[in-house]
Amino acid sequence: MILIGLAGSTMARRDNMGLALVDAGLRMAGGPRRLARLAICSPEPGKMHDEIMRAERTRDRIDDMRGSSFSGAVMVHVMCEAEAKVIRARGGEIWHVEGMPSDSVVIHWGDRLVTDTEGGNRHYLDAVEALSELSLAAKGKRSTKGA
Repeated sequence: MILIGLAGSTMARRDNMGLALVDAGLRMAGGPRRLARLAICSPEPGKMHDEIMRAERTRDRIDDMRGSSFSGAVMVHVMCEAEAKVIRARGGEIWHVEGMPSDSVVIHWGDRLVTDTEGGNRHYLDAVEALSELSLAAKGKRSTKGA
């Protein structure tokens, strides 16, 4: 299952990126990928209790996706490290949207830097490029397991 969490930038740019990823998934070569665009907007993290609640809701939303007809999900508003850990633990990736980096979601080695600007911008990949790289990386992992 494809699992992507978007962090950083602004709510509007993360929303735009989520929409672009859903659209790119449908148009990709090798067959369409139906991605659900999910968002947890409340509570905004500020206290440890809020971060734990957001992480639990994120975990529940991901677990609810299993067995669905979707190829995966884009979690549009990853606002704290606890959410990012849940996504990574479930085999997903955190992508950092162009703009102001998140002050609470750490950029890890291998995280993708993405933009809602079609065609990309400098070292930021657009939705099609980033989703294509994710698909190629997944194919590479599958082919090395059989070796």
